[in-house]
Amino acid sequence: MKLEMSAATIAVMLVPAPIQAQENSAPASRWAVSDERVPLTGARALTAVLESSNQLVGILGHPKRAALVVRCNSGSLAVHVNWVETVNYNGQNMMGQYKTMAMWRIDNGKIEGNLWDIDTTFTAAGEFKNKNAFKLLSRLATARTFVVRLSGRQTQDAEFHIDGIDQIAANAAAACGMALKR
Repeated sequence: MKLEMSAATIAVMLVPAPIQAQENSAPASRWAVSDERVPLTGARALTAVLESSNQLVGILGHPKRAALVVRCNSGSLAVHVNWVETVNYNGQNMMGQYKTMAMWRIDNGKIEGNLWDIDTTFTAAGEFKNKNAFKLLSRLATARTFVVRLSGRQTQDAEFHIDGIDQIAANAAAACGMALKR
């Protein structure tokens, strides 16, 4: 059997599939949500993750996206950003917890800043304590965009289009035995 192909057929075969052309485009504004029970205690563990709409420069110089994380694990609420490189620390609290200066803007509001806790891997920063996490989550619940600036090797801004956060916030708060005020 002889297989013949025209130049046009070969050209079509060499064109990359559309999915390959989309690799560098921003992902759709979607939350990845996991809602499970902790096997040992039966407590609820809800985690919602949203990638930034823009790419940042990772620790090795490659483009990466930051991730906004809303989590309730065994009654402990946290709102933090998984960063693309090691986060600089700007001090410690009395308990020895490392802190970094974070700046953010919710929608078109004013730019705010505060010291955020850094996780033990130095790759995430945010509010890891119930009270502060709840305050931030309550403010985000009615927003559409959240822009965060953290410093690592360089200062970068991550922009999150947080459509759907109202339901994420309500579910996370409920998982931790709290209720958002509307």
